[in-house]
Amino acid sequence: MKIYVEKHPDLNETEIIIKCKDENEEVKAIQNALTYFDMVIIAKKDDKQFKVPTKDIYYIDAYGHEVSVYTKENTYQTDLKLYQLEEMLSKTPFIRVHKSTIVNTKKIKSFKSHINGRMEAILLNNKHLIVSRMYVKNLKEKLGGTSQ
Repeated sequence: MKIYVEKHPDLNETEIIIKCKDENEEVKAIQNALTYFDMVIIAKKDDKQFKVPTKDIYYIDAYGHEVSVYTKENTYQTDLKLYQLEEMLSKTPFIRVHKSTIVNTKKIKSFKSHINGRMEAILLNNKHLIVSRMYVKNLKEKLGGTSQ
């Protein structure tokens, strides 16, 4: 794969063109990775609506009927259900790590294993999230590790 960057001061937004022989899995993965940078979630804070870029989201958490979106400095509420967000974000670095939590794998700093098979993910903002046993294998695979 070759990557070129051309600067054009007259452009108002970044344009990406993928040239390929066939649209294979690698090309689809590149497209999915790029959509992550352009995707937003509509969420509320203080009776105002915001477009929250997914690249800024650390994790999403559901408690009762409330679904909260957490960035480094703010917490927002969204009307979307956790399963809807999981589906919407399925081709991005986000993954479900608990029945009530989806995390942005790009915001994970480190992990800590627990005796009972669970893990703890420490995010870049030093927030600690529990990764339940049921989701550990999927998380390891998403991060490119082994599933054992």
